[in-house]
Amino acid sequence: MSANRNRRLIIGGLLSPFVTRTAFGQSLLNEKAANTNRGRVGADTANQKPIGYYTTKPIRIVLGPREYVIPANYFNPVARDDRDTINIPPDRGFGFSLFLPAYSGYTVDGWGDPFDPRRIHVNTVSLVDKTVMIPMVNGTWQRITPANYGDPKAQFENIKSLYEGSPSLRMFGLEGFRRMNSPEPVLWTGKRATNEFFFFESSLAPGEGLRPGITNPLCTVRYYSRQEDTYVAYSYSMQNIAQWLEIDTAIWTKIQQWRVK
Repeated sequence: MSANRNRRLIIGGLLSPFVTRTAFGQSLLNEKAANTNRGRVGADTANQKPIGYYTTKPIRIVLGPREYVIPANYFNPVARDDRDTINIPPDRGFGFSLFLPAYSGYTVDGWGDPFDPRRIHVNTVSLVDKTVMIPMVNGTWQRITPANYGDPKAQFENIKSLYEGSPSLRMFGLEGFRRMNSPEPVLWTGKRATNEFFFFESSLAPGEGLRPGITNPLCTVRYYSRQEDTYVAYSYSMQNIAQWLEIDTAIWTKIQQWRVK
């Protein structure tokens, strides 16, 4: 099966992330495991030479026809020996991290906690091939649909029947829908700074206590932007849900600033 076929599929009514890897080979299939492994690698290496391996050197990401030049400390805190240029298939994408409040990268002494609530983990920035054919459950093939490649309006239409008909939560300029017969996750709808409709999920509703299996409540965002012609997926601590619009805007601002081709 070609790489183009390894794409997001609507599974059980919800959008799964890309079956893909970041620029540094980190699997996105299991975000929790990925975060844990990222923390271990950083700690093991940095404990040996934390300052000697820290760098802000530019790394060129070649993503198909696009190129981005990104300071290395947005990828990890010990990137001195990382390659200066990395070529990535356009449908695979790259990831990076930002830290509130300044949306900066890792610092020499600000890398140790993989669950730092200030951290915004951008899982992937990737391109979409709208001509790709995907397998159907009846054994046929069909051209990828907007819902499959991440169009938020099409996705919402596909899954809205799983949620209450009217939003029971309204806060932060968002409308929150609870899932039918389940208190979580909460699905939030709103408008980006570009006036594009989008939605995201939060592990819990704001103010709710932790539940079994939810020890690190997150906001999880995945969508294709028609204006940017780019797919993005990212997550951040629910502590920062009130800053959802600022966070989304900051991520796109960084991506635009870093793009050189």
